[in-house]
Amino acid sequence: MFASIACAFALLVADDRVRAAIERGDWSAGLVAAQAISDPVERARAEVEVRYYAGDLAGARAAALAGLARNADDRLLLLRYGELSSTLRDAAGARRSADALARVLAASPPPESERERWLQAQSVRAEEARALEHLEAESRAALTRARAARRQRATPRASVGTQPHWRAQPR
Repeated sequence: MFASIACAFALLVADDRVRAAIERGDWSAGLVAAQAISDPVERARAEVEVRYYAGDLAGARAAALAGLARNADDRLLLLRYGELSSTLRDAAGARRSADALARVLAASPPPESERERWLQAQSVRAEEARALEHLEAESRAALTRARAARRQRATPRASVGTQPHWRAQPR
């Protein structure tokens, strides 16, 4: 489902050189063009897109976070940050992004023509955050059970009237 939403927001980079480089798959040229953009938020958006399409998800997420440090209310950066956090299985990042995106959409609604796709994108982000939080909780519970089972196995058990096997055999 999110793939169709991501396509609706794909290549919303204002710089034609960056867009052309992404379409050609020329990641180096795309990064050079992105870094030449003077506006820091637009530069971050462009770098996120280049790194995202190049497959550098951690780098794209770091670029989104750097852009959000400059403008915490940028919807596109919040959307990408959330998507990347979900992909990288960072439940906390996904939750922060979904909550921030919901707050930004409520405080400053997008134009009516874009509202539905933004609300749908935020809903998907929130659902993915919930799913990741659930998986993390299940993983913690499984780890707790495994540690408890290991402690039980590590506790020496002697039958009544016998010694542990390492003392039973004389040398």
